[in-house]
Amino acid sequence: MMTEKVYLENPYLMKLNAKILENKFKNNKFYVKLNRTIFYPNMSGGQLGDKGSIDGIEVLDVYEKNDDIIHVLSDLPKNEIVELHINWDIRFKNMQQHTGQHIVSNAFSKLLDFETISFHMNKDFNYIDIKANFLNQNVIDKIESYSNRIVFSNFEIYCYIIDDKTISKIPLRETTKKETDIRIVEINKLDFCACGGTHHRRTGEVGLIKLINWYKIKDNYRVEFVCGVKALEDYNLKNNIITKLKNDLSISTNDTLEAINKIKLELENFKKSNTILKTKLIDYKTIWLKNNSIKYKNIKIISDAVDEFDLNETIKIINHITQYNNYVIIIGINENDKSQFVLAKSSNLNINIKNVFDKLLYSINGNGVRNKNIYQGGCKESNKAQSIVTNGLNLIKEEVDR
Repeated sequence: MMTEKVYLENPYLMKLNAKILENKFKNNKFYVKLNRTIFYPNMSGGQLGDKGSIDGIEVLDVYEKNDDIIHVLSDLPKNEIVELHINWDIRFKNMQQHTGQHIVSNAFSKLLDFETISFHMNKDFNYIDIKANFLNQNVIDKIESYSNRIVFSNFEIYCYIIDDKTISKIPLRETTKKETDIRIVEINKLDFCACGGTHHRRTGEVGLIKLINWYKIKDNYRVEFVCGVKALEDYNLKNNIITKLKNDLSISTNDTLEAINKIKLELENFKKSNTILKTKLIDYKTIWLKNNSIKYKNIKIISDAVDEFDLNETIKIINHITQYNNYVIIIGINENDKSQFVLAKSSNLNINIKNVFDKLLYSINGNGVRNKNIYQGGCKESNKAQSIVTNGLNLIKEEVDR
């Protein structure tokens, strides 16, 4: 006996009694089949599933298997006849998104003859992939305007079953592979689509439709959108961001974009200036380190701890110095919640600094890698750079003495 899908007959039903037909225990969960259900299966046709409970036990997941609906529970109800409750807020929100998708896909089809090839509903937004040879913001604006006119017109939505003999008489937006019991969702002679999702009875229930993003993906275009409650949540999020920005910058809403562009330009200029200053600082530091190197048995040893340079900048300094002969260099770097060090030598020296590197890592319980002739290591303790360098200096001298 197949599960009767009551949600298709009445998507507004929030409570229902049903009979347990089968249950299986697997992976510490119960997989329950009922004679009928109001729970929509998760990601069936791209739509998110329902949330709710069966006899007060939370439904963890719902999925479709061979025309049966399987309910996943953490515990098994004690009674054979059980009471189902769905979360109406989630059901209503999902209905808004799926019905809204039909409206948006219809707009692309009617205005541009663009075919929708897939639909997916996420927690925060939905998207459709469309076959299109072009797309721009002007087109998106027209699709959005048309879609909302359909919503505001509050057209009736009909759901009914037809067979393969009748289907040729209906101008389906998309073809279907199903041959029997084909469920049609019709928007007042404007749109006809074979669909097994939950839908509203009138387009006005969808609420505002907002297309929030679009971009090319492989040979097609992806259009992201939100409807109704999700559109309000999206608006509230973005309005809060805009309000915070305009208050922080002491500007009006209309001046926000111009102000951000100005800040971006200033930031780019600061970055350019900072790059020039950093380059000069690296050059000065390189000269200073060379002048303050320690001579030990015809070898020049450089050791220092820094916090004004990051790892990449420190490596630049080391690369500058190791171009010259007879240098061994260790620099420690203090960075917030960790300490790092870099160890290297001039190519003309026959010193095994890997021994120094391994001993340093062991002493700090750290880890590291070799990148060409430069050894990089560190540990998760902060402010250890100076002690690492001091220890490293002694280990370098020991290695030279071998």
